[in-house]
Amino acid sequence: VGAQLGTKSMCIKFQVRTNGRFWVDLNDDMCTVYNLGGSYGGSVFSRYVRTDPGGIAVYDSTKWSGTIQLLYDTSLSEPTTTSLRANTKRKTFIMTVTVPSCA
Repeated sequence: VGAQLGTKSMCIKFQVRTNGRFWVDLNDDMCTVYNLGGSYGGSVFSRYVRTDPGGIAVYDSTKWSGTIQLLYDTSLSEPTTTSLRANTKRKTFIMTVTVPSCA
C-alpha cells in the first residue's frame, strides 16, 4: 500500500501471518513502480508477532516495532492506508489500513 509520512511518500508491504514481515520501500512513491508490475525494492523493517482483538496486527524486531489496525470495507477493491504515524527516535509506528472485505 502507498503511504505518506510527513512529506515522504513510500510503498509498504506487510504480511499478517506466522513468520510475516513488514517491508518499507522509501524509493517507490506511493507504490507507483510496484503497482505497474515492477519488482518490490523494500527492506524488512519488522516481523509479525500476533493479531490482537479488533484486528490489530502487532510487529516487533530490533529495527522497528508497531501496530497495523486492519479495517474492512466492502466498497473497496484494493487496500488503502488511512493513517501512518512514526517516531523515528523510538523506532515505533502506528498504521491504519482499510482492506476490501467480502459482503
